[in-house]
Parts: sequence; structure tokens; C-alpha cells
Amino acid sequence: MSPVNSKRTVVGVELGCSELSSILGHDPYRSANEVLAKHIAAKKHGDQPKDAPNGFMLFGQYAEVGIRLWAEDSLGLKIEAGEETGVNGVTRNPAVLGLGASLDGIVLAPDEPATVYDWYKDAHTITEPLVWECKTTPTGEGPLPAHILIQVQGQLLCADLERAMVSRVPRSRPELQTFIIKAHQPTQLAIIEAVEQFWIRVQTEEWYPAETKADLELVYREGNREVTPVQIDEPKFCETVNRYHVVKDHLKSLTQEQEALEHRIKDRMREIEIAHTKDGMAIRWTTVSVSGKPERVVPESPARTYRRFQVTQHSPERRTDD
Repeated sequence: MSPVNSKRTVVGVELGCSELSSILGHDPYRSANEVLAKHIAAKKHGDQPKDAPNGFMLFGQYAEVGIRLWAEDSLGLKIEAGEETGVNGVTRNPAVLGLGASLDGIVLAPDEPATVYDWYKDAHTITEPLVWECKTTPTGEGPLPAHILIQVQGQLLCADLERAMVSRVPRSRPELQTFIIKAHQPTQLAIIEAVEQFWIRVQTEEWYPAETKADLELVYREGNREVTPVQIDEPKFCETVNRYHVVKDHLKSLTQEQEALEHRIKDRMREIEIAHTKDGMAIRWTTVSVSGKPERVVPESPARTYRRFQVTQHSPERRTDD
């Protein structure tokens, strides 16, 4: 079975665990109102088709199968695929209504106690089943970020288990990194309360306070008005817009490539303070001292609406020519 879209919670009926960090205010990629808008729309018009996954999403979904096998061989444990867990690949806890977990897998209880060393070099004895979560990231530096920890706590709630194993593989330097996460009751209680309040907001269509510029278009009616697009077919204008879109995508790709190369250089340098290459390049570590600053309270800013320039690629099927 293809891993792509084979596990999916029901939008408009239940939150997925990856959305929990948004409604708790810890998601660096989307706001609570973006998640709320998706579920309100599904409640009104039915579950909407998902956007086509980009290359990074597809890489992560297909790599999940190989990383699961890698973790099994490396750790000596059996991991049941997520598609085989729960109902149609979704695990639910009757005690937590409105939340579902599309697990990547379950680490099965071994016949004999097994010892696993995590990313921190700490030893963990495995005797019981664990939630298994797979992550591919641009880099593999530092502990797991808050939005992943919150996602895992939601998965533990849904699966009613005490521990989870996260297998992280950085794309810039492939290596299997293992994290063992214990159930954290204060976080799980916060999740239960946040999920309950979320579905009240879905029913009443009460928005969260606007946190981002994009939120203003959702929260305030001025940003929701229907606008009929004007068709502009002037060749020079079309060429300029297309060139802008290509350059924008190219710059994003170059930035990602630069970050990957930078981490490869850092990995080679490690404790070397300065190095020269035969091509005349110099690489050095520079010590930077940053002076401390007193805590500042950011003054409240009023809500506002404004015009924002944006160029995106629309679907040819939606074009309406007279």
C-alpha cells in the first residue's frame, strides 16, 4: 500500500495530532485560525480534498517505510506500520472526543527487555508497546522542537500509551536519531482542554485572536469578500509575472541548498578553528559574544487590515475565458 494519504483523520469531525500545536500556539507553520477555518469549511461543505503534497512531503511519506525498516534493524525491535493500527489507520481514544492520531507505527513489545540508546546517549529499557513517529528534517541539530513534542503527546493520548519513540533522519546528513518521549500529564490536560474549546469555536464560528497577518483575512470580513479576478493577457505583463514566480521558487531552492551545504561544512569542521582549501577558500569558526538585554514587554497593537501583494500559480482548470 502506498504511504501517501493512506492514513487520514476526518476533517470537520476530529483534529489530527499534528494540528494540536497550532491551537496551543506553538506551531511555526500555521496559526490556530488557519486550522479553525479548515474545519469550519469541512463542517459546512464536507471534507475538502487535500492539496497535492510537495516534494518534501512526498519524500517524508515514502521515506517513512525505509526508516521504519532501518529502525527495526538498528534497534532490534518490531514496528507495526501505521496503516495497520486503529480503524483505517486512525487511532482514537473514547475519553478524548474530537481528536484522532494517524500514527506512523507502533513499536511492539519485545519478547525480552531491550535496551535503546537515545540521541542524548541515555539508555532506555523497552518492555511495552510505544507509539512510533517518523520525522525527516533539513538538519538534525538540537532536541525535538515544541510542535513535535505536542504532536507526540496527542498521539500518546489517543493510543493510551506511556511512551513514544521518535526516529529522526536529517536530509542533509542521513543518520538514525532516536528520541524516547514519556507521557506528560500537564501537556495532555492542556491538549484535552484546547480540543474541547476548539470544537466549541467550530460550532459558534468564534475565531481565535488574530496572531498573524494572514489571520486578519480570516477573522475580519474585509478579508473574506468575494472578488472576481480580472483576466490580463498582455504578453509583457504575463512574462514579468511568470519570471517573478520562477525567480521566487529558485531563490527558495537555493536557500535550502545553502543550508544543507552549510551543515555539511560544519560537520567536517567540528573542532577545527580555521581551514584552507586548495581553491583558496578559508573557513573559520568565529566566536560571537552577545550582550544580555532586559526583558521587554511588547505593547499591544490594534487589529488592522491592509492590501498585501502576492503572486501564486492558479490551476488552469479554474480559468474562465469568455
